[in-house]
Amino acid sequence: MALRSRADYFKHILAVTFTNKSTQEMKDRILAYLDGFANGRDNDLSEELRKELELDASTFQLYAQEAQAEILHKYSQFSISTIDAFFQKVIRSFTREAGLAGDYRLEVEQQPVMEEVIDNLIDELGTNEQLTKWVVDFANENLVNERAWDVRSSLIRFSEEIFKEEYREIEVEVEKITSVDNFFPDLLTKLRKRRFEFVKTVVAKAKEATEIIQQNGLTNDDFKYGGGGVYGWFQKIARITSVSDFNEKELGKRPLGDYQISKNFPSKDTAHAGLMMKLAEERLIPILLDLLEYREKNYKAAISADVALNNFYSFGLIIDISRKLKEYKEENGIMLLADAPRFLNGVIQDSDTPFIYEKVGSFYKNYLIDEFQDTSGLQWKNFLPLLTNGLDQGFPSMIVGDVKQAVYRWRGGDLNLLQQQVEMEVGAHRINTKELNHNYRSAEAVVSFNNQLFKSLANLVAAETGKTISTDAYHDVEQQLHKKETGFVSIEVINDEDDLKWRDVALQKVPGYLERLQGLGVALKDIAILVRKNKEGQQIVKYLLDYKKSDHAKKTNCHYEVVSNESLRLDGASSVNLLVSALRYLLNPEDAIARAQLGYEYARLHEAERPLTEVFAVGNQVDFENNLPEGFSKRKPTLKKMPLYELKVFQSESPHLKKCHSMS
Repeated sequence: MALRSRADYFKHILAVTFTNKSTQEMKDRILAYLDGFANGRDNDLSEELRKELELDASTFQLYAQEAQAEILHKYSQFSISTIDAFFQKVIRSFTREAGLAGDYRLEVEQQPVMEEVIDNLIDELGTNEQLTKWVVDFANENLVNERAWDVRSSLIRFSEEIFKEEYREIEVEVEKITSVDNFFPDLLTKLRKRRFEFVKTVVAKAKEATEIIQQNGLTNDDFKYGGGGVYGWFQKIARITSVSDFNEKELGKRPLGDYQISKNFPSKDTAHAGLMMKLAEERLIPILLDLLEYREKNYKAAISADVALNNFYSFGLIIDISRKLKEYKEENGIMLLADAPRFLNGVIQDSDTPFIYEKVGSFYKNYLIDEFQDTSGLQWKNFLPLLTNGLDQGFPSMIVGDVKQAVYRWRGGDLNLLQQQVEMEVGAHRINTKELNHNYRSAEAVVSFNNQLFKSLANLVAAETGKTISTDAYHDVEQQLHKKETGFVSIEVINDEDDLKWRDVALQKVPGYLERLQGLGVALKDIAILVRKNKEGQQIVKYLLDYKKSDHAKKTNCHYEVVSNESLRLDGASSVNLLVSALRYLLNPEDAIARAQLGYEYARLHEAERPLTEVFAVGNQVDFENNLPEGFSKRKPTLKKMPLYELKVFQSESPHLKKCHSMS
């Protein structure tokens, strides 16, 4: 675009991505390509651009030189930005309209703010009876679910809910209705009444049917299907205690079909077939139909009330956290960056697009949005008027994204945007979709495997759910090959074996894979072990370090070193753990736990084969210290009196601990 329109047209183009690193990479790449074009260095891209622009080599080089010079001289107008930085720029132009003071602060990091907000919230406990109840209920649920007892940290994590767009869309309305006097007590009463009335009515109708059956001397044996027949069904429904007890599964299929026909009531062997069919026609089937009709009309509202009651404290907490955050922002004159999309949405919706440009001090014609699958609904609403304005004037824009990645909902991403909403709102006639289906990175086996796996899984999910969302999202999953390497894919399904859980079995298999790959000549730098959680990565690092010291390890031509954030942690280093254990023991030699920890850490480093029963036999202090380096035991009284830094002296008399010197 910049080369075609020449001069300083680049300042009318806004390229948006999601991280500062991506922004810098994009700038570096554009400038590197431009420098190559300007200095006559040909590559695939220069050839492609010359064809598209219909320029000869010398003219193309001249245009590139012009563009390069303009960008370097007007670098501040070289607009490649994160979406947050662009929104910040717009917000700063609308401080007066937003009612913000001249010295207001736009806070990028919300974590420190929320920590202070939660502290302010906790200060209200005891004086605010309703809030105290919410927090107590919240703490109780944490304890029941074996989560951390620290209610402060749990509340900080929970407060993230108020920044989600699902809540932001209704925040104003929620704030308005909850400000009414006695809102929460009244709502609680209504919800409990709705739940109680549903259970009471259903139980009453079912009991009426069971009493009719009992009064006529009938038992389960008289009914078709026995205890699983219509009498057993009425008995089960008469015992429900909650709305969810009458869900689809408990309702079953027979009440919707078999039980509505009188001839399906009696069993083959009953002597009361005539009576049963008459009772069914005149009394039982009408009760059944009445019960089903009542459930059809009221179940959705009742189960909603049930769910709302189970999460009532959450609702109350969210309202109070939102209230305290609003107070904090007003007192401190700040706006959170997380508030930007909603604020801008209000500004842009009610303003002409040229007015926005005028306030921002720039005029963009073309918008290029990268990683569009991470764009949230509100962010798209903010961009839509700007894109539409450019399109109306004949200036094209571009969005790049992968709808398959949107399922993860990073940053509030919505797969419906790429899948249908953009086309619907911009207009299908103004959209030209290009699928990037060429894989330049992966080997043949990997590409073929992915093509087959994800296509099959998408079809399976669609068949299972009865919805086409998976097949729509994965319709373009098949990729074209480019690399000539064959590649290799292997899958192994691991089940629990004897006393071992599948995780333990998987851990045991990792060293074998490493040994096999290294035996085939694969370098360690070409091997990556991927896990879902950091905790699992730490387990693999620890297992490989222990395996390396065991007799099972191949000492020649095989390495087991792992480079990761977890492997570089100080608390994962045996030498550091040994030193810390020694210091704890010096602090209190009578502490049996400190003694056992020191014995374990020392044995792990120097006596790996020693039985654990001996390692943890620490009752006798003399016997315990006999297993430690002699120099350490002898100088223990002196070491206890030394300052922390000078304790490193003991290493000179403890050769086993020499390698710890640098850590001391």
